Amino acid sequence: MPAPLPAQVGHNDGHSKMPLLNNADPKTFDMHGVRFAPIASPSRGARESAMWRAVVAPHTEGVLHHMTREEIIQRMQQAHRRVLQEVWERRMQDLPVKTPEQLVTLASIVEKETGRPDERTRVAAVFVNRLKSRMRLQSDPTIIYGLTGGKGSLGRPILKSEIEQPTPYNTYVVDGLPPGPIANPGRASLEAAANPARTKELYFVADGTGGHVFSENYTEHQKNVARLRGIEHGTISPPASGPQGGTKQ
Repeated sequence: MPAPLPAQVGHNDGHSKMPLLNNADPKTFDMHGVRFAPIASPSRGARESAMWRAVVAPHTEGVLHHMTREEIIQRMQQAHRRVLQEVWERRMQDLPVKTPEQLVTLASIVEKETGRPDERTRVAAVFVNRLKSRMRLQSDPTIIYGLTGGKGSLGRPILKSEIEQPTPYNTYVVDGLPPGPIANPGRASLEAAANPARTKELYFVADGTGGHVFSENYTEHQKNVARLRGIEHGTISPPASGPQGGTKQ
């Protein structure tokens, strides 16, 4: 984070699919026997974009079989509000987000930046530290979301010209958080965003093994980027022990 140019590095490839009824999706999460996830659209306002579709867990199909789609969605929204309220009430007191909706947006970036459970709080810390320092978040997945309209993966590396291409969601261009979520954050990402690790780190980049290396300053970050380029070009062997504890981009 920020991405080495011109290639895109260290983000989950593509956006999670919008979950449909009876179509389980690993990016959704289970609450009270029902799996659910937020769906955001760049064409809608931040509040209006907080829509939810449900995925019925197998052991509850009998319970929900006779419910209408509207009733199921209402149940999902209620479950979502409960989860979000629980996480929000336990958030770090100096967290630089003002509303639960902003927490969902921050968590969605964490969700897209790493699929590794051991990295989530550290990734969240990088973005929280940047918010506190009034630095732009510079998250590659926000570029992709703005370019595709949230309709899927880019299918190729981000072009250098696209990094500075203005969209409401491109955090290389806009200050602070984007206007709404870019993905479906699970509870683990919500909790990581609400209680990030206590670090001074401001950057992270892929380490060549599926994890990330973190740094507190740009000079150190550039060295990590150069190491990644060496791994990509085959001039440096990737670390055998996996990520340094860490995170994305």
